[in-house]
Amino acid sequence: MQLLTHRPIWLSLMATALLILAGLVYRFALMTPLSQVAQLERRFQSEQQNLNAVGAAAGLEQALRDAEARVDALTDQTSLHVDARDVDAIVPEVVRLLDTLSLNHNVRLESVVPQPQRRVEQFLELPFDVSIVGLYPDVYRWLSDAEDVLNPMTVNTFSVSSSGAEGEVSMQLQLASYRLEDS
Repeated sequence: MQLLTHRPIWLSLMATALLILAGLVYRFALMTPLSQVAQLERRFQSEQQNLNAVGAAAGLEQALRDAEARVDALTDQTSLHVDARDVDAIVPEVVRLLDTLSLNHNVRLESVVPQPQRRVEQFLELPFDVSIVGLYPDVYRWLSDAEDVLNPMTVNTFSVSSSGAEGEVSMQLQLASYRLEDS
């Protein structure tokens, strides 16, 4: 009979021991690997983000190279590439560049009139009378870019007046190309 009265105590001790054993097994056998798996998953996601960032950077580098190539191509299209001694080649090239510049700046190129070549000291000057019409900010940017695009040509004179249309101005200017006189 005494064995029966101690049986619930033994059962409760056995149950407690099993629970402690299960807790230890869970803690050391399952919890540690589960936390390591979670840590590995976080590392994997972090590395995946790094790889995505590297891929995006490579894409940006390629986009930059493409943009630089487009800028170089546009620079070639909007630069004076003729022999300054060949007057017959200068005139159409200047007209083409001024037309392209006008389209880019939303300005109307009213006229480009080459003037007779003349001697100025030791140089031969080939002047162009140019007339444009547009909004003042567009005309201002056009003039600024014209000086860059038409280099080594110079802007000798310019005048700005109201064109009569709402907000538009008219600009008359004289551009000139200079070269040494052939001896």
